[in-house]
Amino acid sequence: MRDAYYQQVVQAVTAQNEARVEAEEEPIIIDDAFKAQWYEEFPLGYVEHRLSWQPGGEFNDWVSKHNSIIKINDILFMHAGLGPELLALSSQEINDKIRTEILGDIDFDNNLGEAETGPLWYRGLAMNSQSDEAPHLANLLDT
Repeated sequence: MRDAYYQQVVQAVTAQNEARVEAEEEPIIIDDAFKAQWYEEFPLGYVEHRLSWQPGGEFNDWVSKHNSIIKINDILFMHAGLGPELLALSSQEINDKIRTEILGDIDFDNNLGEAETGPLWYRGLAMNSQSDEAPHLANLLDT
């Protein structure tokens, strides 16, 4: 699958190169170094992973049927955490937005599913210093 995807990339770059030459721009050289760099950036499993997350894919189907954030009793469950910007949203709003994105309606200017502050990726509470995160944690617990 990765090899087939690479061939599509080569075709796309070749077409871009024709436009670049017409615009008197330097074409992208498609050589062994280009291929090696591309294969390093897109390791084995990358294409399959992306396909699994597309609408109709195995991961997409499962994740789209579940909430990304859920509160059970006094415990809030999610994959990562919530950044300060999201405290104004309800868990239902967050779940609805991520579910909509997972099913293919992505707002590329405001993609919550891939946002570093969203419930799938926020690592501030684990990675930042306690003093930096203490005010946010207090607000999160109050919310």
